[in-house]
Amino acid sequence: MVCTCRHYLRYGLLCRHYFWVLKNKNIEEIPEKYIMRRWRRDIIPPELRSRRNRYGNENIVVQDSVNEITSVVYDCVELVGSDEKMLKVVLEKLKLLKKEVEAQVPKPSKKKDDIIGNMIGVSKPSTIEIQNPPVGNYKGCANDKRLMREKEKAIKESKKRKFTCGKCGRDDHNQRTYDKKKAKEQAETSEI
Repeated sequence: MVCTCRHYLRYGLLCRHYFWVLKNKNIEEIPEKYIMRRWRRDIIPPELRSRRNRYGNENIVVQDSVNEITSVVYDCVELVGSDEKMLKVVLEKLKLLKKEVEAQVPKPSKKKDDIIGNMIGVSKPSTIEIQNPPVGNYKGCANDKRLMREKEKAIKESKKRKFTCGKCGRDDHNQRTYDKKKAKEQAETSEI
């Protein structure tokens, strides 16, 4: 089967024309020759699939065993395929195996610090010697107050308590600056 759009040759994906032909010929599975290796699950080797080899002390024997176990489980699932009865049988056997393992192996700690320590291979120290740095202001956020319109400023100003002079009762000065204000007014009137 050759298509003129060359979608398969360029990207490795079947185009809609292939699917129409497969549907018209009542083929339910894509033929093996049209599934490129780069789209398969097994392109990544089992030893790289596991995340356990990224952190902490490496135990090669344990890693190899874990990788082999996961590979065997994947192979079993692929062999069974879409057979529901066999899938149920495999699932039941895996559940029985899990119960046997749980009975023999002590349960791991559920504490967050223990889980993280086990994952990275280092336990949490009892005393913390290095503290987090202080958080500074972000750029452009020097002022934590929002900008106010003139109307809002006037309303806020009108709500403030007005101070008046104790000697004359006016609100444009106070008792301490009364003498200066009076002298200034007298100077202004004498100039005129």
